[in-house]
Amino acid sequence: MRRRTYLFVFVLTLGEALLFSINSPFIAGLIGEGLVGAVYSLASIAALVILALLPAILSRSRPSSILESLMLIAAATAIGTALSPGVALLGFLVIFLAVPQVTPALVDLYIEKESHNSDRGRAIGAEFTFMNMAFVIAPVIAGLVIARSGFDTLYVVAGIIFLLALAISRSFTRKVNISNTHRHGSFLIGIKHAWRRKDVRVVLILAFLLQFFFSWMVIYTPIYLQFSFGFSFETLGLIFSIMLLPYILLEYPLGKLADNSLGEKELLTSGFALMALTVFAIPFITSGSVWVWAVILFGTRVGAAMVEGMSATYFYKKVQVEEVDLIALFRDQRPVAYLIGPILASLILSRGSMPTLFIILAVIMAMGAILATRLHDTR
Repeated sequence: MRRRTYLFVFVLTLGEALLFSINSPFIAGLIGEGLVGAVYSLASIAALVILALLPAILSRSRPSSILESLMLIAAATAIGTALSPGVALLGFLVIFLAVPQVTPALVDLYIEKESHNSDRGRAIGAEFTFMNMAFVIAPVIAGLVIARSGFDTLYVVAGIIFLLALAISRSFTRKVNISNTHRHGSFLIGIKHAWRRKDVRVVLILAFLLQFFFSWMVIYTPIYLQFSFGFSFETLGLIFSIMLLPYILLEYPLGKLADNSLGEKELLTSGFALMALTVFAIPFITSGSVWVWAVILFGTRVGAAMVEGMSATYFYKKVQVEEVDLIALFRDQRPVAYLIGPILASLILSRGSMPTLFIILAVIMAMGAILATRLHDTR
């Protein structure tokens, strides 16, 4: 059963990952660079509303039915993006961008149900591995499809992949009995509990800063590379696939390193420092070399992989599985960051330039490095 779950996670993630590096240039081509952030922020508002309503929805419907509905919506909006003109297209994109921010909360129910406390870490680690594999191979596929058939075909392909994920899910989700009384946690109660515990509060802020980093880098790096350096989508696909390799290569070894020698605190500090240095370098690179950009962006994701793995490890060492409100708060950092990040970026771009955006992001990541030193190590 668990193998089917991991296959489902891979296919589901592939549907999102095919479009993650091209959505922002596609939107920028329609409405301009300055308004791209508004589309992502609207999607995050929609995701936060759905996540807030999810406990009530789950009390009335089976998780399998909700998950299937979300995949149908993802497929329909991806295909709708390919076939619709103007404002309708942007509406489909907003909905499409919201769905991947909600589905992990449902997928985690099945991972939790099919694992035990003794092997839950390995189960979650395997889930991340399959997700990361999808993100590594997707940009190359996306670049090839766009080069040969255009944007519209890629959105249709993504829609078909979501339908495939739906078919795979039906082979196992309906056989897993998840109680409708399962409590999913409250974002606001989570904030209240976190406020009383310094280490939990700090690691949640660090998790937010990581997602904030992603919100700017995922949206604005493809736009910057395409519009300032003229990289094709095929070239961007190669660069981004190399960029994402650290998630597969490093997260497991770093976990062992944190357990056996260095602690999470040191790795979190180093990760944020590396992110700050590499992002700060971006505005000063004038080379149009694919390999120069692949190396610098690879460096940003080495730091991000360190922070992603260590923040999750530290959080779950400090928080018990029964503390569902804190866990809900931790999971909701992505939509919150994707709401705040693009709004702030749009304000900066209205008065400054894209290089300014990267310099400010580097400063914010440096602040993350300083904040990480305030944690009490678990070793």
